[in-house]
Amino acid sequence: MECGLGPSDASFNPLAPQTLRRLVPDLARRAVYLCGRGMTVAAVSVLVQAGVPQKRIHTESFAL
Repeated sequence: MECGLGPSDASFNPLAPQTLRRLVPDLARRAVYLCGRGMTVAAVSVLVQAGVPQKRIHTESFAL
């Protein structure tokens, strides 16, 4: 299975909850670390929808 995170004209969404669960079957049991701003908010929402408990999602927001 190949998955790229770039522009695509396909309906495939690599950050959809079901795609994340397929790519990482034990995702809900993992700790996830994110940093940044804009995409982090969206990623946290998708991770929760994919079954990752909020306590396993760690974020850091900073500005340069």
